[in-house]
Formats: sequence, structure tokens, C-alpha cells
Amino acid sequence: MDHGIRAEHFELLGKLGGQPRTSGDQVQDAAYVALVEAYEATADWARAVQARLFPEGYIRKLSRPTDMAQRFKPYTWVRIYPRADAPTELAYTVGIDAASELCVKLDTVRINGTATRRLYDDLRLNDNHLSPFAAVMPAAVGLAMSFEQLVDWSCDKIGAFEPGYDALAQTLGLIPAKMHFVTDSDVSRNAFLRWHKALDAGPADGVARSIAGDLVRLRARATAAGVDAKLGIDPTGSKWAVEINAPPVAGDHNRLSGIARDASGGLHLLRQGWLRGRQSEPDIREQQFAELTGLEPVPVEATGLAAARRWFLVASLDDPPERIRRTTARFSELCDAARGSAANGARIGFITDLEQLLTNVATLDAVRANLQSNDAAAYLSLIKRGTCFLPYATPEGIAFAPSRFIGYTANSFAKHSANEDRNGRLTNNAINAILDHSPMLEPALEDQYHQFCLRLGLTPSLTGTFGVARKYWLTPEIRDRLDLLAEQQVIDNPALTATQKEQLIQARVGQGIFRDALLDQWDARCCVTDCAIRPVLRASHIKPWRVASNVERLDRFNGLLLVANVDALFDRFLISFSDAGEMLVGPDISKSDLLTLGCDPDRPIAVSSHHAPYLAWHRKAFHERGGKG
Repeated sequence: MDHGIRAEHFELLGKLGGQPRTSGDQVQDAAYVALVEAYEATADWARAVQARLFPEGYIRKLSRPTDMAQRFKPYTWVRIYPRADAPTELAYTVGIDAASELCVKLDTVRINGTATRRLYDDLRLNDNHLSPFAAVMPAAVGLAMSFEQLVDWSCDKIGAFEPGYDALAQTLGLIPAKMHFVTDSDVSRNAFLRWHKALDAGPADGVARSIAGDLVRLRARATAAGVDAKLGIDPTGSKWAVEINAPPVAGDHNRLSGIARDASGGLHLLRQGWLRGRQSEPDIREQQFAELTGLEPVPVEATGLAAARRWFLVASLDDPPERIRRTTARFSELCDAARGSAANGARIGFITDLEQLLTNVATLDAVRANLQSNDAAAYLSLIKRGTCFLPYATPEGIAFAPSRFIGYTANSFAKHSANEDRNGRLTNNAINAILDHSPMLEPALEDQYHQFCLRLGLTPSLTGTFGVARKYWLTPEIRDRLDLLAEQQVIDNPALTATQKEQLIQARVGQGIFRDALLDQWDARCCVTDCAIRPVLRASHIKPWRVASNVERLDRFNGLLLVANVDALFDRFLISFSDAGEMLVGPDISKSDLLTLGCDPDRPIAVSSHHAPYLAWHRKAFHERGGKG
């Protein structure tokens, strides 16, 4: 089926957007008719999305291509409200615009210039392309879609929005935070059945099934009150993390689950903060539950003892099914992590090998690649607040993994939230032991970190948490990447001649005039071993080429002539030298090993005062890394 949106519509929006409407102008009259068609096509698109995701909702259509000032609008858009009493100031919207894009998003309505709108803009990162609750598609892609494909794309993207409609409305203050406990048994039963249907886990027959491919398993049984369910991450579905059971009497405080309604009519599934013990495990009561999961109780107005309980949000039931599955799964994961933390003294172990480290990096990178995921906000907070990072390469550029997350074994965002004993110093030690060196200040990586933050839509802070300077583990892969980035800057520098560029690039690999200068200065012999075999002699920069200025890159006093094996030690900060030429040796290097390589650590090298500033830079890095490569 054709969705009715045409290339002509984008062209007209771009051409006429902002122009005054002149009645009787034949060209404008024809354009007006065409844009009315675009609005009708947008409305059909919105109706299909509303019917699939929000059957109790409605749409609001603006059919006029001009605004109140009789100027052509540079977009079409139609609002979708998830239910009859949803706040009119917030809506899902679909539309096309003069930038030749199709867009679905959560957007505010008629509150421009207010503090609420400013908060909204902050939350959406001031850009629909970066917003966690918007999705944009180029016109060329959308025009090639059928109507059904366009609706599928829209529903998929809306389901991935984070936060969802009710959560965003509450954050913006459009829906009061306080909820009212539902005491109507029919409403309660139907709400539990709606929740179970959204989980897409098959019939409620007691068979353990995954929640739409998620790691979380569900065992549900139909009851007169709705459904009883056990959820957990045990693949057999037998060792459950949390029970969520429909109460026979709606609003009964003796039941741990219930349905609440907010002031706008939205229904929400709640669970008390009490996890009953499994086998020899202890109960987890409300205060401990909040501490271990990191969840905040929601304010609930109820009668009797139900009002004294702490209730926590499992899922907002007017959300798209995909988000209901996601929030339910996350709640279950947090419950499972809380049980594990309580059983193990609220402590999780530290990584002990490279594979564990890379697994945690992959967990983070999956969120980096999908900033509409449920964990995106927690991920962005880690990036912005971090102090020590492991850089790694991605197709988009260098990305950064914070120590406080990657240092814990088999970490996840649920575990990280539940881990009260998070300690960056301890995770640094675990990572140091694996990579065999400490993080260090690295100006080139600091610049890359700022670029990474901007790609994520973050404004980078000047320092890490508490004003501490950020530091980075420098792996061989990242060192090579930084060298290539610096080389590209040389190539792109219009102030350099072709000859200067060639000299600088040759110096990076220890060739050209830089090598010739060192061969002359050191009489073509290794300054440490006295080896004179030219093919194995390296012209090694003291202050690395990637962080040196163009003058420093060619300065012969920023270099040592070293045999290859000694160059490897020096380049990796396993050894360094004092201003008097005395060798400084890292803790993992023995004198006997150095003698085996032909190095006498007690024999100083012949350096001059011109080497001093460069050697000072190298010693600082040597000490920061603890003399470990």
C-alpha cells in the first residue's frame, strides 16, 4: 500500500516554509493543495500507528499548511495521544519536514518558551537526531517504503523510546507523581492480562518462556484475578527472582503486586519492595530492596496498610508492548541482582583476565550503538562522570569505557545499579593487573574523549568527578590509532608544504631527517648497548610523536637511537632515564633480563641539557604508569 507521501511534498516544504500565503497565486494555490494532501497522508500514517500501539488513544490532526500568521509551515505533523485523558501538552508526533526527513518523536505542544519546554529540550539533547525519544529517517529511505513498512518502522522506534510517555510526562511535571491504588477488580484483572499479553510470552500455562527473546524468563499461570507470574534470569525458569501476582482483592496490602492509576488515567503495574527468601536465602525487605536495586518508591495514595507499604514501578501499561517488556525485564534483572548482592554481602567480584574486561566493554558498546536502549541514561552518566577510561576503536572513532563499570566481573547495568560498593580505585587496580600498566594523562586522548562526548550529544566537563583529571589506559591499538589521527592532521594542515609534511610523516616511523640527525649524534650506535647494526637501530622519540609539536617531532634532542628491543622497553615506559642519563627500571624488569638484552642498567647514557625537557615528560609518564608497559 502506498503511504501517499511524495518527493514533491518535501520540495514544497523546503521552498515555501516561512513564506507568506498569497491567495489567488496559481503556483501557491497548487502547492497549497499538494501540501493538504501531505497532511492527509501524515494523518493516515498517525492513525495506523495509534491503532496498533494505543487503541484507547486518539490523534489530533492539523490539516492547514499555514500557521496563524498565514505563513507556510516547513513541516507536517500529527499528534498521537495514548489515551483519552493524557495531558495535551505532550504527544507522540509523526511528520515530514523541509530538511527532507521523516520523524517520529515525543514532543511538547504549545508550551514553547516555558521552563517545561527548556527541560524537555535538555532531555532530548536539543536535537531530534540525538534525542532518546525521537527517530529520524531520510526522505529517500522513507519514500522507498510501503505504508505498512513505514508504520512498522514507526512502531519499532516508538517502542524503543526512553523514557516512555508517562515517565517523560511525570519528569516534565505534566502528570503528578502521586498515583491512586485501583480497587476495582475488573480493572485490576484486565490490567494484569494486558501486561501479560504485552510480554509476548505465549499462553499463561506455567511453561517457562523468554520475554520476547530477552534473557529474562517468565512462568505465568492464568487465575480468576488475572495472572500469576514468576520472573528471573535462570534459563530453566525455576529459580525465579520475583513473583508478580494479580491480587484476588484489588488493592489488598497483603498482596505484593497491584495496579495504580495516575491523575491522567494511565495504569501502572506496581510491586512492593519485598523479595521473599529462596531456599536458604534471606528475605529482602523494603529499605534493603531500595538500596540494592537503586529504585525509588513511587508515591501511592491507598487506604489502610497498603498506604504504609513501599511500592515500586514495574511497567507503565499504556506504553508500547516493547517498552513494557523492556521495563519488566529490567525490574526482574534488578531483583535478581539484589538477591545476589544480599547473598554475597552486596559485593561482586573484580575482573581477572582480558576476556572478562572485553566482555564488559562489549556490554557498554552495545548501548553506545543504541542510545534509545533502556540503559542509555545510565550509560551517558557513566561517560560524563568517569575519571579513568579504557579507550577502544569503533567504526565511528575512538570510544571510552569507564573503569567503574568494566572492572567488575560479568557486569550489567542492573548489577552496577545494585552494587553499592562501587569503587573506582579498586577497579583501576584490577584493570592495571590485566593491562600491566596504570592509566595516564594523555592530551590526544583527552581531545578524543571530548569528540566522543559530542558524538553522544553530551557536553563534556572540564575534568572527571570531583575535579580529578581524566586518565586513560593506552593500548597498542589505540596508540597506533592516535598516531594515524595525528598523521592525518599533518596531511590536512594547509600551512605546511609538501616537503614539510613528508619530513614529519617520515619522522613518525623513525626515518628521514630525524633518523639521520640521531645517527649523526650517536655515531650510528645504540646509546644504551653500543650496538652498531644499522637495520636494528630505531630513531625513537622521547616525547611521543603523536603528542609532540611539529618542531618537537623533528628535534634531534627529542630522540634516542636505540636497538629494537631497548626501543620496545622505552616506548612502553618500562624504562626511562634521568637528566644525567641514569636508567630507571620498572618493577617488572630484572637486572639479569636487561643484561641478557645487552643493557647495563648501571651504565648511564650520554645526554645533554637539551634532552632534559623531553626526558622529564617521559619520566612523568613512566611514573604515572608505575613503570609498567
